[in-house]
Amino acid sequence: MIAEVRQKTILDYILTKEEVSVQELSTMFGVSEMTIRRDLVKLEQLGLVRRTYGGAIPAGQNTDVPVDVRSSENQHLKTALGKLCATLVAPGDTIFMDAGTTMMEVARHLPEDLGITVVTNAIPVVNVLVNKPGIEVLVLGGPLQHTPQLTIGSAVTETIKSLHVNRSFITATGFSVQHGLTDANIQQSEVKRLMAQSSKIRTLVIDSSKYDVRAFNRFAEFTDFDQLVVDDHLDSEVISQIKATGIEVIIAPTTDTLLDRLHETLHK
Repeated sequence: MIAEVRQKTILDYILTKEEVSVQELSTMFGVSEMTIRRDLVKLEQLGLVRRTYGGAIPAGQNTDVPVDVRSSENQHLKTALGKLCATLVAPGDTIFMDAGTTMMEVARHLPEDLGITVVTNAIPVVNVLVNKPGIEVLVLGGPLQHTPQLTIGSAVTETIKSLHVNRSFITATGFSVQHGLTDANIQQSEVKRLMAQSSKIRTLVIDSSKYDVRAFNRFAEFTDFDQLVVDDHLDSEVISQIKATGIEVIIAPTTDTLLDRLHETLHK
């Protein structure tokens, strides 16, 4: 099937279903997920669809997806990222964590025995850490945005400006070499920027399904971060392009045994 015909068929399918995944389309058309992503990029450039977390929706539809929906997407990739991030944490670290379902997985795997402190505006992250009394949590106060469950406003941003932490874990709605890091939420984008600026080590944590997704607001470049933690499903050519920007790329293997062994070695 030639690209133009496939793209027209994809568009018709998206308009019918209202939301589809890259994996679903890849299986349906018998082509690679990278090919499907290119098709979705073309359709987005034409103003016909909006790319989302691992898929696409019709143009004009809201992309700020509820947490309970996003948390089930690409769970195995997010788990791999969470386990890897836990190995980067040092005793006594103070850590900024922004809002996102990937951050929930990072929180689930943070060790309790290192005397660390987490500063966050993400209610789902707080809910995870409530069950980890060994971790001190500072919740950034401000008006609650119900979707996607985070606090916003000047009280949040001013508090971030007054702090300086060892490390920040920041995620994004989408990333690419061409368009940098993007997010669907403008107010949260400012929080991400400030958290990175107030951190000694700035770590971007993002799963491969978000590659080449472009959300509404561009909030940073790869050069604004020290590290990218990404799973091993990202294309090697893309990894080389990202490394060329000067950022350290850390690959999280999706084989549980290897990650568990690394975590056990570093946090006995």
